[in-house]
Amino acid sequence: MTRNLYDDVDAMLEVADLIYIMADLGKAKKDDAKVGAMTDSGFLDTLPKTSKEVVQWAVKNKEVMGNADNSKSYLEDILARDQKQASTNATLEVFDDDFAYADEDSEVVYGIGKNPDMKRITVVFRGSTTSADWEHNFKCSSEELEEGFMELLEGIPSVNAELASEFKGVRMHTGFAKYLFQKCGKNAEGVECEKPKFHQIVDHVRRLLEENPDYELWFTGHSLGGALAVLAASAAALLDDIKTTVKLVSFAA
Repeated sequence: MTRNLYDDVDAMLEVADLIYIMADLGKAKKDDAKVGAMTDSGFLDTLPKTSKEVVQWAVKNKEVMGNADNSKSYLEDILARDQKQASTNATLEVFDDDFAYADEDSEVVYGIGKNPDMKRITVVFRGSTTSADWEHNFKCSSEELEEGFMELLEGIPSVNAELASEFKGVRMHTGFAKYLFQKCGKNAEGVECEKPKFHQIVDHVRRLLEENPDYELWFTGHSLGGALAVLAASAAALLDDIKTTVKLVSFAA
């Protein structure tokens, strides 16, 4: 299969759309007033699921989406795109919104997919939808990284210290850095988050790349999600045990 830049960007746009839909449905599942109206509310509890199964599940539950107009529009775009393209064997391997809607400092929502046809692992972040998201967006101050990325990646093995130290003195958006690299709080059940979100993502990525060593690693997202994708891709490229190519497509970030 011959791919061009448009194909790659279009594929990233589709998963960037889909993460909004999944986040809306994840929120509905946590809403006692809506969960009863959902079809197969436990769908995301057991993964992996094929991309076709995820979209079909979203279609069945489109009436309970919190941000209905936007999410339905995203869903229509995905369905129209899928009608023009051959189906793929892509799967959703990880979806994490455990700490969203429970702790204002822990709203990071992300998914990780695997596409055997394109031989890629894709990490996608949801963009701004909640007041907590916008609170972090408006934390426009920047912090100087005196030790470069090393101070953000503490506790992660295989960091290339030489490369990471080249970022000494760079400044990073305070809100985005806190979202991704600081230890989050508690989920809706009151369970403490053991690791920063980036550390958790790296654990999943390592496992998937060990199983699929010839795959590329892609990061993507829209708005806030695009900004988080930039930071995560930059940090992942500093890890010696991630030997594959790291690629990034961000939208409106």
